[in-house]
Amino acid sequence: MKTEKEIKQDLSAECRRTIAEMEQRPLTYRDHAQLEIYRIALVFLTTEQAVVPGWQLVPIEPTRQMMSQGHFAMAGTDRGKFRRIYMAMIAAAPEVSE
Repeated sequence: MKTEKEIKQDLSAECRRTIAEMEQRPLTYRDHAQLEIYRIALVFLTTEQAVVPGWQLVPIEPTRQMMSQGHFAMAGTDRGKFRRIYMAMIAAAPEVSE
């Protein structure tokens, strides 16, 4: 039975072969969409897991919705101040260790 790593390697190789073949011929609109799917799959297959249990990804720059909710939670603290607080929190976040 293959390990997860071996399966990912096999799938990555298949994606690379398919991408290379598709790039050698004229593509229809549908082909372009499929090519992008293979490229996205290749990225997921070849990158390490970005999120470990107990963690979640957050944007480095807070979104408008995040700013709004943070502003509300801080009972009207000025948005510029909230952004500086958020950026300080991101900067202070520990590195993910394996």
